[in-house]
Amino acid sequence: MRKGRASGKLFATCVTAALRKHRTVRLSGEQVIAEKVVGAVDGKLRFAPSQAIDMTIFNGAAELVVIKDRAWMKDDKGWIRAGGGSARAETAQTQAVLWRVSTALDKLADFYGSTSWRPSGKVEDVNGIRIREYVGAPRTPGAVGVPTEIWLSRANLPVRMVSHSQGDDGASTNTVSLSDFGTDFEFKKPQIRR
Repeated sequence: MRKGRASGKLFATCVTAALRKHRTVRLSGEQVIAEKVVGAVDGKLRFAPSQAIDMTIFNGAAELVVIKDRAWMKDDKGWIRAGGGSARAETAQTQAVLWRVSTALDKLADFYGSTSWRPSGKVEDVNGIRIREYVGAPRTPGAVGVPTEIWLSRANLPVRMVSHSQGDDGASTNTVSLSDFGTDFEFKKPQIRR
């Protein structure tokens, strides 16, 4: 990415190409509302050649595993396969759909491409990697743009993303950190006892 303003399409193309090339990433994040942490996630993602997710969600209270088109969730009652049949299975399905969309490269390209991006001039070194901040207001279909900062490496990898919104409960900030690009993570189907 050059140091000047980038169209959404160019930005999206560069970022998703970098993610596809590196295939995997470790993600950690938190949501803060009115200066209180209300949500946290941590896990690993595979973008290519097929999608896989192994995330701790709900502030560590549950684990979600998605491998291609199948998903499972573990809570205090154990593992359950996502789908219909019970409230737990429906919750697992909802989380699986949410995370599949959040990590699908075509959906990420649509999201990043929905705004133009400009460099803020801020540059940092994180774990020996020089990153540069870009600001924009990406949106999902039918939604208003959300002010967002994305910090990219020279290889166009998003190392940090911070988005800001205002709701009934106060100002909300979502921060996501990405690391371990290209690490060969293992994604295993959970063993469910019957």
